[in-house]
Amino acid sequence: MKLKRFGILMLCLCVVFLAGFSACRTGPQQNGNQQGSKPIDVTVAHWGQEKILIYLPLYVAIDGGFFKDQGLNVNLKYSGNDDQVFATVISGSAQFGVGDPTFTAISREKGGPGKVVAMLVGAVANWGVTNKQNIQQINEPSQLGGLRVTSFPSPSTTFTILSEIKQTNKLQKMSIKQMAFGTELSALERGEADLAIVLEPQASIAESKGYRVVWSVAKYYGPFALTGITTSDDMIKSNPETVQKMVNAIQASLDYIRSHPDETTEIAARNFPSLDKSVVKNAVTRMTNDNSIPADARISDDAWRKTLTVRNKVGDLKSIDAGFAAVDNTFAAHALNRDQKKTTAAGQQ
Repeated sequence: MKLKRFGILMLCLCVVFLAGFSACRTGPQQNGNQQGSKPIDVTVAHWGQEKILIYLPLYVAIDGGFFKDQGLNVNLKYSGNDDQVFATVISGSAQFGVGDPTFTAISREKGGPGKVVAMLVGAVANWGVTNKQNIQQINEPSQLGGLRVTSFPSPSTTFTILSEIKQTNKLQKMSIKQMAFGTELSALERGEADLAIVLEPQASIAESKGYRVVWSVAKYYGPFALTGITTSDDMIKSNPETVQKMVNAIQASLDYIRSHPDETTEIAARNFPSLDKSVVKNAVTRMTNDNSIPADARISDDAWRKTLTVRNKVGDLKSIDAGFAAVDNTFAAHALNRDQKKTTAAGQQ
C-alpha cells in the first residue's frame, strides 16, 4: 500500500515537472505573441472598395506575417470614402481605420471621439500624369493655371489638397474634375482632362503606356499625414495592448519594406496579380523614394500641421492647434524603440 502511494506521488511530481518545463518553453516569444494562444480578431476599415497600392505597408504586415507575429488576425472591411471609414471605426464596426486621419481632428473639434495612432502614408501619394506634349515638368503651382485636373470625389484628401492649391494660388482658370477612382486615365484618353492626378500603380501603368509623370505631389508637399491608423478612445482605454500590437506590426512592416525591396515587390505582386511585375517594382521604388511610404510610424508635428492646415483653409477645421489633441504617438514611439532595441541586439550577436 505504501509502495502504491509512493508511485502515485512520484507520478504527480513528474507531471508537475513536465508542466513547468513546458511552460518555460512556451512562454512569451520575442515577437510579442504567446505561442499556442488564440489570435485576436481585428477588423480594419479600409478606404475604397478594393486594395490600393499606396497602402502597401498594411498588406506587407498581413502577408509578411507581422500581424501574425503580434498575435493578431486582421480582417479588412472596405468602407468607402474617408468619412465613411472614420464613421465605421467610431460606430464600433471596426477596431481600426485606414484613411484620412484628419477626421479625428474634425471629430474632436466638435466634441466627438477619435485618435490617430500611426502613420501609414507619410506624403501626398499623388502623381500628375499627362499625355499632352505641351505640359512640361510641373515645379510650381502656377503651372496648373488653365489646366483641367482630375480628382477623387470630395471630401477625399486629394480633392481637399487641389482645392487648397487653387484657392491659395488664385488659380481661377484651373478646373478640378471630380472622378471615380480608377477612371482618371480614361479622362485623358477622351480629351476631357489635361492632367490626371493618380495613385500608384496608376502612375507606373501610365508610364508603361507612354504617358509622362510630370508632377510629384509627394515631393511638392513633403512630409504630410495623408493616411493614418485611426481608432476610438474606447479602444485605447479598454484594449491598449491590442493597439500596441497593431502599431508594432505596422512599424515592423515599414522597416521591412526599406530593408527588403525585392521581397516587398514580391508581396506587392501577389496582392496585385493583374499587374506586370516591372510596373509593381517601379511603383514600389517611386513610393519609397518620394517617402509616401514613411520610415517611421510616428506622426510628426510638421506632417500633422500641414495636413490640418489644408483642412483649415478649406473650412473643414476651425483650429489647427486644437487638432493636435487627436494624435497619440505613444504607441508608435514604443514600437520604434522596440525595433531599435532589436536591431541593436542583433548587431551585438
